[in-house]
Amino acid sequence: MSGNNAKPKRKFSFILCFSIVVCVCYLVIMWTHQHIEIKEKKQQLEQISAQYEQQLEENTKLADQIQNGISDEELERIARGELGYVMPGEHVYADASSGK
Repeated sequence: MSGNNAKPKRKFSFILCFSIVVCVCYLVIMWTHQHIEIKEKKQQLEQISAQYEQQLEENTKLADQIQNGISDEELERIARGELGYVMPGEHVYADASSGK
C-alpha cells in the first residue's frame, strides 16, 4: 500500500513544480513586456515634450508679433516667399526648363 501513496505524491509534486515554472515564466514575460512598453512611452513623452517646447516658442513669437505688429521686412518676406507677390514695376521670370 505504501507504493500506491508514493505515486500520487510524485504526481502532485510534478504538477506543483510545473505550475510554479509556468507562473514564473509568465511573470518574466509580462515584466519584460511592461518594461518595453514603459520605454516606448518614455520616448513618446520626450517627443511630445520637444514638440510642446517648439510650439511654446512659436506661440511666444506670434504673441510678440501681435503685440509689436509685423515689420515691413517681415511682411515683404511673407508676401514674396509664401504668397508669390511682387512689387509694382518688378519683372518676374520663370524658368520653363525646370518642369514645374
